[in-house]
Amino acid sequence: MVLVATSEAAMALVFRKLPTHSDTEQGTMRWFGEDNDKYVECRVTVTALTRRLGAEGTEDAKLAKAFAENREKIEAAAKSKYAAGKVKTQRDSPEQTRTIIYLDVADL
Repeated sequence: MVLVATSEAAMALVFRKLPTHSDTEQGTMRWFGEDNDKYVECRVTVTALTRRLGAEGTEDAKLAKAFAENREKIEAAAKSKYAAGKVKTQRDSPEQTRTIIYLDVADL
């Protein structure tokens, strides 16, 4: 019988190619992944998109294009951070918390 540690079993982040959303207040593009029945909020900074991934400006359409062209690389970086436990947890209410992965220039 092989035992799998709970932390390893919980590290199954998957993406369903849902659309991204620009969050100008946070300076990020946001999208979601899933780990079993838990949603994981993922964010990549505008700085990373412009400096590392070829966005030719900070307009939503240009950021979305750079994200789409580099989606596999961005999602691989998010999975790596998630597997390493490099996430933030935000409590929205006493009953609800969010797991958030932030990707910046150094992550890409």
